[in-house]
Amino acid sequence: MEGSYKTQEDDRILLRPPSAVGTQTNFNDPQRAAELELGIDNPLAVETETSLQNGDAHEQNGGASNGKTRTMSNGNGHAAEPDSLPPKPNEVDDDDDNPECGWFRWRPNCLQCCNNIVGYTLFLSIFVIAQGMTVNGLVYVVITTLERRFGFTSVRSGFISSSYDFTVMVIIIFVTYFGEKAHKPIWLGIGAGIFGIGSIIFTLPHFLTGDYVYQNSDFELCDSNRTGDDLCTTTEVQDENLVNYYAVFILAQVFHGVGASPLYTLGVTYIDENVSSAASGLYIGIFKAMAILGPAIGYIMGGIFLGLYTDIQHADDLDITPEDPTWVGAWWLGFIVVAAISFSLVIPFVGFGKTLPGGKKMFAQREVETQKGTEFEAKTGWQAVLQFPKALWMLVKNLPFMFNNLSTACETFILVAVGVFGPKYMESQFNMTAGEAAIIAGIIVTPSSFIGALFGGWVVKHYNLKYRGMMRFTLVVLIISFGLQFLFLISCANVDFAGVTVNYGRNPADITPEEGSNITAICNDDCKCTNNFQPLCGEDAVMYYSPCHAGCTVKSTNEDSQSVYSECDCIPPTNMTAGILGTGDGGRCEQGCSKQLTFIILTFLLITVAAMIAVPQLTATLRCVSQSQRTFALGVQSVIYRCLGSVPAPIIFGSLIDRTCLIWEDECDGSRNCWMYDNVELSRYTLIMLQSAKGLSIIFIILALVTYRPATENPTESAAPSTISKDVMPPEIPRVEDIEDEKV
Repeated sequence: MEGSYKTQEDDRILLRPPSAVGTQTNFNDPQRAAELELGIDNPLAVETETSLQNGDAHEQNGGASNGKTRTMSNGNGHAAEPDSLPPKPNEVDDDDDNPECGWFRWRPNCLQCCNNIVGYTLFLSIFVIAQGMTVNGLVYVVITTLERRFGFTSVRSGFISSSYDFTVMVIIIFVTYFGEKAHKPIWLGIGAGIFGIGSIIFTLPHFLTGDYVYQNSDFELCDSNRTGDDLCTTTEVQDENLVNYYAVFILAQVFHGVGASPLYTLGVTYIDENVSSAASGLYIGIFKAMAILGPAIGYIMGGIFLGLYTDIQHADDLDITPEDPTWVGAWWLGFIVVAAISFSLVIPFVGFGKTLPGGKKMFAQREVETQKGTEFEAKTGWQAVLQFPKALWMLVKNLPFMFNNLSTACETFILVAVGVFGPKYMESQFNMTAGEAAIIAGIIVTPSSFIGALFGGWVVKHYNLKYRGMMRFTLVVLIISFGLQFLFLISCANVDFAGVTVNYGRNPADITPEEGSNITAICNDDCKCTNNFQPLCGEDAVMYYSPCHAGCTVKSTNEDSQSVYSECDCIPPTNMTAGILGTGDGGRCEQGCSKQLTFIILTFLLITVAAMIAVPQLTATLRCVSQSQRTFALGVQSVIYRCLGSVPAPIIFGSLIDRTCLIWEDECDGSRNCWMYDNVELSRYTLIMLQSAKGLSIIFIILALVTYRPATENPTESAAPSTISKDVMPPEIPRVEDIEDEKV
């Protein structure tokens, strides 16, 4: 028959016997492990196939055909095309270990420089900065401004903050469980878009309401002809309308929670899947540093924007300053910035492949550190749904994982408590405005958290720490930070406040602070004052609740555009020749406390040390669970530290702080706001709460360390652990010792 035909020689597979191999086969060799993981059973197959395709003829003595490398001749001395062709350059194949970056079939070469762990970490870091700026920065900074602008009570504003954590708690389990086998970068891109929508929704109340109308100046002075029944009617109608926007803020936080749910779970797991164990700690450290950097930027940016008037178009027509308690800053501007950043991340994320180039090779070299008895094989599709209870139980019974989670919950409790109430603590202790406290907090947190998280990641990478090493490092850091937290014993004396900490100077018998706070005295009894807090510093260096409570009847403005009040019946004059009535300046009195710098330096050191455990704890979580459950484990961890840390922290810590309140402002609707705290008691309660949480965290880390039993532990530790598991090693490959025996 005419045409192509084959001979016996064409059927031969040219393989050299094992004895001809120049180097011995080493099953602990990372390259060999990668070849086995990729399905290359015979290390000589690649060389054989290459030789045949080049038309070379080699002779084999006693060789046998190998089904995986069998190559047919086309009769022209060249190898015929194999049955399974490799994918074309512009086709996407998730099973390939060299996926290209791009969208659909467009994958230009200029984008491939970003198709690596550095490029991915860059975009993930930008996302986590935007998330931290918003949820843990801007929202905390603008809470008190929202209360003033929209008439929210403290309970309502607190729930605005907590609604984010509630949303994440509900959705995170499903995102992590079903996202384990999904295309993680695409989920991140969708999440970034949803997060941006949430930020836009958060700004809508500003654009849907009219201009802000601050307190009428007619009510700030003493006026005996004013009727008390009219005091609550000036803003009552406006507040009832504005309070309806409460649901809009809740909806925005729900979108924030849904959008950010893949960030700390799928985003982190994608890093760990595509780099070596040693490098994973470094890149996760960068991610954690950016996560802590985000809130710091949010504090600084929020503080700056709060210095701008909320209705920017009317900024030139104001007669109040940011120091005025009725001031409302541009709380909404920061969320516009975050929305723009979030939307810009959608396209880059969806351009990444399901894995990064070389990711599967790295994964094949990974040493298994799973807790003994918790190995698990994840399913897909409907089987994954049926397998959910078993998957959850495998994590719950993993004691090192659970104890590490409890420690993380304690650390989260501290982080959230200080994040929410830290600026308020500094406002009270060092007599700062809300904007000043926010900016200083951001300046402290930014470099310290960045340095601490990066150093923790560097330690994990440099010393190639395994699970036990990371837990020991975490334990040492926790003990050091426990000692540093005693800095909260630093406190400043309370400001002299008429009717609260000192008697009214003009009528000393009017009030005794030990008997309780009472800002009403004989000198202001007929003034018909409102409950709006508008502090005034009298010439006697005593602070008064408002010009009205100081008995002032005249207001003027000095050359610095600062309000000056005179004819104040409750303020004793320092110069009797100038008149029998005192004067005062609008704003708080200077406290004169010299401990502020010491507190800032020690706080910087504390945050630096505390941030060092971020990477070891997170990496340890990924190491002690089954490799197929790492993303799901992060989801379960997120639920635990939110249930025990993020959600209860503001409630518990807030209730303790309220116990130190010296003066309350009673609103017309029955709600109350505290305007002054006892600094000594505030310091004491803060220290007790933080040290209790830190002490529990230390105990849980010790338990996580002593209960750890790795599945591949070698009691003698005389040999280096193999980089591949037994189920990967093919039994048909002969051992080197057997080959040497045959040669003999």
